[in-house]
Amino acid sequence: MPGWNAMINRRQSGGPPNAFGAKNDRVRRPSHTLPFRRSDMVSRHLLVETALLDSQNFELLAIEEVDALKKEKAQLESRLEATRRKLALESKVRDAAQSLHRLYTDDPTAGGSPTSPKKRLSFLGDKTKANGGMHVGQAGDELATSQKKIDDLLQILSGMESRRQYVESRLLRHTAAVLQLDHEEQAQARANDVSPVADLDDFDRNLVDSTISGFLNGGGYEESIYSKHMSRGSANLSGFGLSMQQPTFDKMSNEKLMSLQSRVDGMNSQMRNLIQLVRGDKFTRDDESETKGHLRTGEDAVAYLETQVELVDKNLIRLEQECIKARDERESTESHLVETSKQLHSLLQSSNPSGITFDLPEPPQSSVNDATILLNYLDEAMLTLQSTLQNQGQQASRETEEARERADQYETTVEGLWDILNSTNTDKEPFSLQAFSTRVQHAFEKVANMDVQLDILRRQIQQQRELNSKSDSEKDRQLSEVQAVRSELEQELLELRDRHVAAEAETQGTRAEMDNIMKEVEQFRVTAKANEEQKQTVLEQLARQNSRAQELEAMLTNHQMQISELEDDARLASAEAEARSTDHESRVQGLVRELAEARDAHVTTRAKLNEKHKESEDMEVEVVRLTTELTMVKAELDAAYGSRAERAKEINTANTAELEGLRRERDAQAEQLKGMSAEVQRLTGGENRAAMLERELQDMAKDLQDLVRESVAAEKEREQLETLLDGLRERCETLETQLSDEKVRTLGVASPTVVNGETGREPTSAMVLRNEFKKMMRETRAEHAKVLRAEQEERKKLESIIRSLKKDNGTLKGAGGK
Repeated sequence: MPGWNAMINRRQSGGPPNAFGAKNDRVRRPSHTLPFRRSDMVSRHLLVETALLDSQNFELLAIEEVDALKKEKAQLESRLEATRRKLALESKVRDAAQSLHRLYTDDPTAGGSPTSPKKRLSFLGDKTKANGGMHVGQAGDELATSQKKIDDLLQILSGMESRRQYVESRLLRHTAAVLQLDHEEQAQARANDVSPVADLDDFDRNLVDSTISGFLNGGGYEESIYSKHMSRGSANLSGFGLSMQQPTFDKMSNEKLMSLQSRVDGMNSQMRNLIQLVRGDKFTRDDESETKGHLRTGEDAVAYLETQVELVDKNLIRLEQECIKARDERESTESHLVETSKQLHSLLQSSNPSGITFDLPEPPQSSVNDATILLNYLDEAMLTLQSTLQNQGQQASRETEEARERADQYETTVEGLWDILNSTNTDKEPFSLQAFSTRVQHAFEKVANMDVQLDILRRQIQQQRELNSKSDSEKDRQLSEVQAVRSELEQELLELRDRHVAAEAETQGTRAEMDNIMKEVEQFRVTAKANEEQKQTVLEQLARQNSRAQELEAMLTNHQMQISELEDDARLASAEAEARSTDHESRVQGLVRELAEARDAHVTTRAKLNEKHKESEDMEVEVVRLTTELTMVKAELDAAYGSRAERAKEINTANTAELEGLRRERDAQAEQLKGMSAEVQRLTGGENRAAMLERELQDMAKDLQDLVRESVAAEKEREQLETLLDGLRERCETLETQLSDEKVRTLGVASPTVVNGETGREPTSAMVLRNEFKKMMRETRAEHAKVLRAEQEERKKLESIIRSLKKDNGTLKGAGGK
C-alpha cells in the first residue's frame, strides 16, 4: 500500500504507468511477442522476482530530493519543448537562406524554363542583376550563421536530453527501491500471519492492484480484477467469518488480530485519500462517523473487520465510478480539443481575404488521445494567428497613412483652385464645397450668357440681310458685287466662327480634364447643346424669311413692269445709286483691307480668343453699317419713284387709278422704311452700348492685369510654401525611417523561448526580416516620392489650365458685352 501514492504521483507527473514500464506510452511492443497476461501467476511471480533481484542495490532518496528531481524534470521538459520549437524555426530560416544562396549563386545566362528558379523573381524584387555580387556574400553569411545556430541548438538539445534521462533514471531507481522495500515488508508480514489473514491480504492486494492498474492505464474498468475476484473475495470473507466462529479462533493471538485491524484501517484511510485525490475535492461519506477507536478483540474484532471490509467494498465502488467519470471527462476534453483544433485550422484557411499563407500544419487526428499534443498545437496556432494579425495591422496602418496623405493632397489642390477663383473678390469668402460649386456654376452661366448675346447679334445681321433682299432687280444687279464682297466677308466670318468653335472645342477638352474636380460641367454641356438647337431653329427661320423675301421681290418686279414709263427716272436714280455704290465699294475695299489686317493679326495672335472674337464683332458691325446705308439708298430710290409718279399723274390723268395703287404701295413701303429707321436708331443705341462695353472691357483688362500680377505673387508664395513643405516631408520621412529601424531592431530580441533567465541571441529570421523590411521601406518611400512629384506636376498643369480658362472667360465676357 505505501507504493500506491508513489505510483499515482508518477502518473500525474508524466512518469511511467507502472514501476517497470517505459516512459513513452506510445512505444509499441514488437508484433512477434506475446501480450502479458496478468492471470498467469507463474510469469508474474517470475517478473516480480527478477525485478526485485535487479533493484536490490538501488538507492532510496529523501522526499526533498525526489521533489527537486521532479521539478528539474518538469523544467527540462519545458525547455526541451521550447528548444525544439526554436530549432524548427531556425531550420526554416536555414532553408530560406539556402534558397536565397542558390538563387544568387545560379548562373543567370544558363537556360531553363520560365518557371525555373533562375527565371523567377525573388521576394526582394527584380534587383538581383544590379546587386547580385553584394547579395551573394550576404546570403552566404546568413546561411553560415543559421547553420551555426542550428548546431548550437542541437548541442544544447542533446545535453538536456542526457540530463533528463539521468533524472528519470534516478527517479525510476528510487521508485523500484521503494517498491522492493514494501514488498519485503509485506512478505515478512505474510510469513508471520495465519492462513485466513493471508487470504484476506491476498484479496486486498489483488483487488486494489487491479483497480489502480486499470485507472492508470486509462481503460479496462469492466474487465478489472475487482469484478473477476468479487466472488472469490466474498468467499474468503465468508470463510474468514466461519473460521472465526469455530473453536480455532481461540488459538489466534490477540496481537495478530490487532495487527490485522490496524492494516484494514490503514487500507481504508488510503482508499479514502485516493478517492479524494481522484475527485479533487472533499465529499461527505456515510461512514465518516466510524472512527478507528481502540483495537478490539474477540467477536467484536470480527464484527469490526467485517464492517471495515464492507467499507473497503464501498470505497472501491466509488473509486471505480470516479475513475470512469474521469475517463469520460478526459475523452470528452480530448475530443473537444480535436474539434477546436480542426475548427481553428479551417477558420484560418477559409477567412483569408488578403491571400496570406499561414505556416500552420494540419491538426492532429481524432485518434490521438494526448491532450498535451492538442494543447501544443493550439498554442502554436495562436502564436501564428497573433503574428499574422500584427502584420495585417501594420499593413492597414500603412494604407491608412497613404490614404490620409492623398486626402491632404486633394484638399490642398481644391483650396488652391478656390484661392484662384476667390482672388478677384475683395472680401475673402471661406472655402466650402458648396461655395466652390456655386463659383464654377456662376462662371459657366456667364459663358452661356455670352453665347446668348452672340446669337442675338447674329439674328440682327440676318434681319439686315432680309431687308437687303427686298430691293428691285436693278438694285440687286448693282449690289451684286457688294453682296459678293459680303459673301466673302461672311465666308471669312464663318471661318472665324469655325476657328472659334475649334477654340471652344479645345476649351471643352480642357474643361473635360476638370470633370474629376467638379461635376457641374455636365450642366454647361447640356446648356451648350440647347444653344446649338436654338441656333439651328433660328437658321431655319432665316431660311423661311429668305424665301418670303424672294416672293416679295417677284411682286416688285411685276409692279416695275407696270410703271415702265418711269424707267428714265429710275435710270437717273440708278446713276445716283451707282455713285453711292462706288462710294460704298470704296468703303467695302477699306473694310476688306481692314479684314486682311485683322486676318494677319488673328494668325499672329491665334491663341488669344478675346482678340479674335473682337475682330469678328468689328467686322459684323461694319457689315451692319453697310446694310444700313444700302437701306437709306433704297429709301431715296423709293422717294424718287414717288416724285416721278406724281409728275406722271399730272401728265397722264388716265393712269390715276393705277398710280393710286402705286401710291398705296408706296405708303406701305414708307411705313416699312419708318420701321427700318426705328431699327437703325436702335442699332445706333446698340453702338453706344458697344462703346460703353468696350470701356468696361478696358477696365476689365486692367483688372485682369492686376489679377495676373497677384496670381504671380501667389504662385511665388506657393512655391516657397511647397519648398518648406518638401523639407518638412523629407524630415518626416527621415524620422519614420529611424522609427522603423528602431522597431525592426527590437524585433526578435524578447524571445518567448527564454527559460530560467536565459538570454537568447537574436534569431536569423529577425535579421532577415529586418533587412527585407528596410529595403521595402526604401522602395516604398521612393515610389511615394515619385507619385508626389507627379501629382505636384499635374496640379501645376491644372492650375495653368484654370488660369487660361479664366482668361478665356474674361475674353468671352468682353466680346459678349460688345
